[in-house]
Amino acid sequence: MLPRKIVAVGSQLEVLRTFQRIAPNAALSVVDKSGGTGSPLAERDYDRLFENCLDVIEDLLRESGDIARDSRLKLLGKQIARTDLLLGEIGRGPDEEFRRLVIVEDKLSTNRECRRDVLAQILEYAHSVQTSLSLDDLPDHVSDWVEEYRDDIRRGMRMGDFLLIICGDAIDRSLMNLVRSYVDRLDPSSLSDLVLIAMAIYSDGETHVLVPHVVAGTERAVRDLTVRVEIQAANGVPVEIGKIRADETPEEGRRRPRRERVVIPPAIFMKEWEEACGPDATKEWRTFVEAVDRSAVVGLEWSNYPGGAPYLYLSNTSVGSVGVLRLVDKKPIVRDLMNRSIWNFDQKAQAARQTFRQALLDQIPGAAWSGVGGEDDHPKRAKRVTASVKAVADQRDAFIKAISSLATELRARANS
Repeated sequence: MLPRKIVAVGSQLEVLRTFQRIAPNAALSVVDKSGGTGSPLAERDYDRLFENCLDVIEDLLRESGDIARDSRLKLLGKQIARTDLLLGEIGRGPDEEFRRLVIVEDKLSTNRECRRDVLAQILEYAHSVQTSLSLDDLPDHVSDWVEEYRDDIRRGMRMGDFLLIICGDAIDRSLMNLVRSYVDRLDPSSLSDLVLIAMAIYSDGETHVLVPHVVAGTERAVRDLTVRVEIQAANGVPVEIGKIRADETPEEGRRRPRRERVVIPPAIFMKEWEEACGPDATKEWRTFVEAVDRSAVVGLEWSNYPGGAPYLYLSNTSVGSVGVLRLVDKKPIVRDLMNRSIWNFDQKAQAARQTFRQALLDQIPGAAWSGVGGEDDHPKRAKRVTASVKAVADQRDAFIKAISSLATELRARANS
């Protein structure tokens, strides 16, 4: 619950200004695209408000436990797969590590759909994202980031791992009750979370104050599950169970904290990769990895994405830590990771990157541009070099020489 008015106070706690919460369909002195003012706020205005105040919204969701404490939100696009806004929950670091997709649907309290249909609507949109969204249809400004985490995003989509947000000027009580009823019936294996946000706006006629708040957060019903275990010997004779241990989950109300991210161990990723690509490709990859490890190139290190995929990066360069290449999910292919925006601020670093890429194209058999201008040309995919695992394993000395030259150049620029 929020009050109908709030006040601004001075250093002596005196009331300086009073702000009244605006009513549904109230007109505000907000300039629209045509230059007009004083129109009632429409749902598209709340889309704009959500986008412009994204840092406030993400702080709210961190406090409510609906996103991780070290997460932030990244706008991916508007009206994607019919969603009002499509965002990504990402890590706070410069790598903007992908965690899950966030689907936002706005509805005004005066819209009769806000009472019931909006729930079915956002679930339908989530199903559409899960089953039919093409990542190549996302806007150009996120194409590099999407390409970086394409496999992880696809995996999250297939699993239905989403945060669903319904927001508007106010949240109807019948919708709150409906959502609670819906959550009570959720399959325990469902990965999607649902949160209702009221975007309360207060105004004194000139200045407007946004006070977003979570009306109903992610909840899970407490379920009593009976598990029956029978142990038999090889001859089929029942074996007596000597000890049973049962741990109860403490009940601290129905609200649950944001669950930990699903992290796939690298060994599991490589097992699935070997099943998809075969033992020969796995042997070639290990040969390449061992050669890289023996190279002793300063700053060259391995890491893994949350989805388990290994990637190679250079630390402490003139443009920060930069990705070099990664192993593609379920394909015997590697691709470079050098399309991050951090390269755009240093022309000499860009020249060093181009020299490295050209060395791969010249010396690794079959290496080629993918993305724009490549064989899989698509106007919204960025160019990067790809090569087969076998090719980089066979020409590992050429690769190591190229990466050593790149590391030396970037380290020299960092020192200067």
